[in-house]
Amino acid sequence: MKKIFIMTAMLMLVILFSGVSFATETTKEDPIPLPVGQSIFTYMAMSEAMLGFTPSDAMPIGIGDVANGGSTLSISLMLGNYAGNVDIFFGVYSPAIDPNEVYVLHSDGSLQPLSAGLAHWNSTHTTGNISQKLFSDIDISSLGAGVYTLYLAITPHSHGAQTLDNSYIYETQFTVPSSPK
Repeated sequence: MKKIFIMTAMLMLVILFSGVSFATETTKEDPIPLPVGQSIFTYMAMSEAMLGFTPSDAMPIGIGDVANGGSTLSISLMLGNYAGNVDIFFGVYSPAIDPNEVYVLHSDGSLQPLSAGLAHWNSTHTTGNISQKLFSDIDISSLGAGVYTLYLAITPHSHGAQTLDNSYIYETQFTVPSSPK
């Protein structure tokens, strides 16, 4: 009798939970969902940018051999496929440049203070991956000594005022040492 009860209970559980998915796996073919709210992801400096299957495992900014103590900065970006149109923003902050300002990269390669307005680097990216070198082979001795923080923000495409209210913001940094005297 006890055996029949246990077998019946097990059969009911199998029937109840068949077809129920407890977790969904993301594959590289799945588009990355558009951001809802603001999520900030900080990671250590990487020589090469890396794609992620989810926003939290992406490391989309690579900085070349300076990440490993070298003297050459090469900034590259790598982004996956998103579920809709997105705007992409790239910024840099360093007290060595300006302790009060983040500078944002325009699509034409110029930098603008964030206080002058949020400007996107790339707009309406939707399908496929982006793999782009922004700057190559910069000798860090030409930069002021100090910590440099790089930002990459992804927002749903906006036809109006740009905000970071709904965004994935990635942050990494590197240090330019003081020159020996």
